[in-house]
Order: sequence, then C-alpha cells, then structure tokens
Amino acid sequence: MQEGCEDREILEAIANILPTIRELFQQDCILAVTDKEKFISYLPGSKIDIKAVPGQEVSPKSSSMQAINAAGTVSTVVPVRYMEFR
Repeated sequence: MQEGCEDREILEAIANILPTIRELFQQDCILAVTDKEKFISYLPGSKIDIKAVPGQEVSPKSSSMQAINAAGTVSTVVPVRYMEFR
C-alpha cells in the first residue's frame, strides 16, 4: 500500500470513533478529522456547530487550520455566532 492510502485509512478509523472520543470531554466541543486541506469527518457539539461537512475545504484562517499547522495543542474560544442557545 502507498503511504497516502494508509494515512487515509488511519484518519477514517479516527473519524469512526469520534462519538466515543467526545464522551471523554466534560466541556461542550466540536470534533473534526481533516487531512491538510479538507474535512473528512465532523461532529458538532450540543451547543457549538461550525456547520462543517465532509469534503469541505478547511479555511486558512480557521482554528482547524491553526491546529493542522501547530506543533502542539490549540484551544479556541468559539464566537457566539456558532452557539445554539436552547
């Protein structure tokens, strides 16, 4: 197998366990799996939703792209416009 195919399989495996990963967080959060250009999977939080869809390009200015380019952890305060108040 080519390295790119193995990487894609790993990303898809992670995408499959996003609901389980989300259970580990006490705070509301969104989870996304991306390659270096687009979303592979996206799981909105209970109140936070950036409305990403698989295949959508990751915005160069987004916190998702900051995470892709970071050598460490990225934490972002979510603007109110992405919050759903119930």
